[in-house]
Amino acid sequence: MLNPADLTIQQRQARSMERRLFFLWPVVELPEDVERVTLLGYWVCVALGVGNLVFGVLKLRADRAAGESLAWYGYLVLAAIPLFFFLGANALRRAKWPAAVMLLVFLVTDTLSQRIVRGTFSVLDVLECVLFVVIARGIWLSSHRTMPEIEPLTDYAKDGLRDLLVYRLPPLVWPRFQILFWTIGALEIALFLAPLVLTLGR
Repeated sequence: MLNPADLTIQQRQARSMERRLFFLWPVVELPEDVERVTLLGYWVCVALGVGNLVFGVLKLRADRAAGESLAWYGYLVLAAIPLFFFLGANALRRAKWPAAVMLLVFLVTDTLSQRIVRGTFSVLDVLECVLFVVIARGIWLSSHRTMPEIEPLTDYAKDGLRDLLVYRLPPLVWPRFQILFWTIGALEIALFLAPLVLTLGR
């Protein structure tokens, strides 16, 4: 039987190993685990949103240089995807597992759609899907934990931009704009599924 000192060392070693394996298969047992999982989901969504925004801007510039232009709905699609990821980031910060599932379905259908259009998979798209499987599981586990209460948005100036984004805004943004998130997600997924349905229907 282990004495208390050895047991404490063993528990610390186990927690250290869990942290090393966090990005492969997170374990959510303590409030710190919820913090890490929701922050991971938040920043991955922000990165995807910024990446899609940059890609959209570059595409518009390339099209204009080639003398081409998008239809009005093309601009809406390009603007909607970064907004979708921003709202999703706020949802994951609040450990909303249905939103994590929606984001995962979005990425999977996007990847399959690109497979139909391009005839090949993008390694980056596949890695995004794998990462989001891990995140979705972590968010689902985190959803069973009580989220900390957030103070009212009154003194955000002294907290800094990061605190404003990851602590103050999510409990304010998500309840007010979740319908917009679900609407954009459903429409985008329907657009991604269209080539799949047409291919299977041939």
